[in-house]
Amino acid sequence: MKVNRSNIIIGVSLTLLFIIIIRGCINRERLKEIGVLVTVQVVDYKFMPKGMNFIKCEFKFNDQLLVINANTSISAKKWKRLKGHFFPAVYSPKLGMLKILISAEDFEDFNMPYPDSLAKWASDNL
Repeated sequence: MKVNRSNIIIGVSLTLLFIIIIRGCINRERLKEIGVLVTVQVVDYKFMPKGMNFIKCEFKFNDQLLVINANTSISAKKWKRLKGHFFPAVYSPKLGMLKILISAEDFEDFNMPYPDSLAKWASDNL
C-alpha cells in the first residue's frame, strides 16, 4: 500500500491542531486555579492576518510594569471602545496568560461577582 504524502500532511496537521486545542483548554483551566487578579489598562489592539488578533494590556505585577497580549470574550469589532480603559484580569506568570474580565460570563467562569459599575459601563459602551 502506497502512502500519499498529502494524507500524511493532513494527518499531522490535524494531530497538531488537536494538541493545540487540548493544551489551550488545559491552560484555561489552570489559569482559573493559579491565576491572580490584576488591573490592566488596554493600550492597543491589533488585527493580524489569519485571525491572530490580540489586545495589548499594561499592568503592574511584583513592582514591574508588564505589557502582555491578552484575550477577551468581547467581539473584536468593539475593541476600539476598550482602548485606554482599565479592567480586572486574571494573570498567571507561570502560564504567561492574561484573561481580561469584562462580561458577566467572564466573571462567571472565574466564580467571581460581576461588579455593578462594570456592568453599567459595558451596557453603555459595548
